[in-house]
Amino acid sequence: MNILRLLWSRFVLFERGLTPLQICIVYVVLGSAWILFSDRALLALVPEPSLWARLSTYKGFFFILISAGLLYGLISRLTYQLRQSEVSLAERVRQLSCLYEISNAALVPNRSLDETLTQIADHLPTAFPKPKQVCARITVDGREYGNTASADCHWRQSAGVTVRAQPRGTVEIGGADEPTSLHPQARQHADRGLIEAVAREIASVVERHDVRLSERRLHEQLAHADRLASIGMMAASIAHEVNNPLTTMKALIHALRDERPTDDPRRNDYTIVLDEIDKLKTLILRFMQFARPGQLRLAPMNLADTLGRIADLIGPQAQTKNLTIERRFDPGCGQVRADGTQIGQVILNILLNAIDETPDDGTIRLTADAPGRDTVRVSIWNSGVALPADLREQIFEPFFTTKAAGTGLGLSIARIIVEKHGGHIRAEGHASGGTSFYITLPKSPGESIDADNSGR
Repeated sequence: MNILRLLWSRFVLFERGLTPLQICIVYVVLGSAWILFSDRALLALVPEPSLWARLSTYKGFFFILISAGLLYGLISRLTYQLRQSEVSLAERVRQLSCLYEISNAALVPNRSLDETLTQIADHLPTAFPKPKQVCARITVDGREYGNTASADCHWRQSAGVTVRAQPRGTVEIGGADEPTSLHPQARQHADRGLIEAVAREIASVVERHDVRLSERRLHEQLAHADRLASIGMMAASIAHEVNNPLTTMKALIHALRDERPTDDPRRNDYTIVLDEIDKLKTLILRFMQFARPGQLRLAPMNLADTLGRIADLIGPQAQTKNLTIERRFDPGCGQVRADGTQIGQVILNILLNAIDETPDDGTIRLTADAPGRDTVRVSIWNSGVALPADLREQIFEPFFTTKAAGTGLGLSIARIIVEKHGGHIRAEGHASGGTSFYITLPKSPGESIDADNSGR
C-alpha cells in the first residue's frame, strides 16, 4: 500500500501532461489495483480462502501493469514537454532572426525615416510561423506603415513607441486566429516580448532621426549666420560705393529740374528719376539696418502709449481703405525696458503690412497683454487672407517678399530687433480667416544685452 501511495503522488505531478483518454485508463487501473491489493476488500468479496489465495498470486502482475501505466504517463509528459520546447525554440529563433533583420534595417545609413519604418513593418510578420496570415502596423507621429489592408486581421498585441518620455506612436501585430502548437499563454508572452523589443528599436530609430534633423537645422542656422556676416560686409561696401553717388545724382537732377520751366513736360521725367533714387536710398538704408542693426538704447517705455501713438500715425492711411483699427490694451502691461524707437519701427512695419494685406472695409486689431509675470505680448491681427503654414518662417528670411515692389527686408529687420531685446516674433494664419503677428518681449531684458551695448 505504501508503494501505491508513492506511485500515486508521482502520477499527480505529471497527470497534466496526459491526454484525457490516458488519464481515464490510468485512473481505472489505479482503482482496480486499489481494490485487488486491499486485503480487506479481497476478504469481503472472496470469503473462500482457496480462491483468495489464487487471486493474491496475481498481485505482482497487477503491480507491473500499474507501473507500466505510470511509466507511460511519465513518458507522454516528457514527450509533450520536449515537443513544446522544440516549438518554443523554433519560435524564439524566428523572433531573433526577425529582430536581427530589423536591427540591420534600422542601421542603414542615409535612409529616410519612412523607408526604415516601412522595411521594419515588412520584416515583422516573419517572426510568426505563417507570415502571410499576419499583418503588422507601425504608427509614428500620425503616419502609418505596414500591411493593414487584410480584412482577416484581428489586432491582438500592441506596444507604445516612447521617445524621451514622450509618446510618439504604436506598434501593432495581429492576424487570423490560426492554430498553434504552442500553449496560448506562452504564445501571448512571446508575442508581447517581441512587440516590446520592436517598439524599443523603433523608438531608437525615431530618436536618431530627430537628432539628425536637429543637426541639419543647426547647420542651416550656422550657414544662415555665415550669410548674414557676408551680407554685413557687402552692406558696408554698398553703402560707401553707392549711397554717395546717389546723393550726388539726386542733387544734380534736382537742379536740372528746377532749371526747366514750370510747364516743361520733362520736369515730370526728372521727378520720376528723383523718386526712383529715393527708393534706391531707402533700399540701401534698410539693407544697412538689416546687416548692422543700431545700438539698443534701453529705457522705460509705456507699451500702451507707444502702441496708441503708432495707431494714430497710421490712421489716415487706414482711412483710405475704410479700415477699422481696434485697440485692446491690458492695463497690466505697464512699462517695459526697451528701445522705444526700434520697437516702434517693428510695430509700424507690421501695421503697414497689415494695411496692405487687408481688403477694403476690413479690420485690424492691435492687442497688448501680459501672458506672464515677466513678459508682455503684442499681437496684430488683420482680416485679410490667412498666411499659409509653409510661409510662417519663410517670411522672416532676408529678401523674401510676397509684394510686387517689396524688398523682403522689413520682417527680417523686425526679427533681429525683437531678438536683440531677448524676445521672439512669429506669424500665424487662422483657419477662420486673417493673419496674426505675435511679438513677445521681456519686461526687463537681460544683462547680456546691456553688456553687448556697452561694448559697441
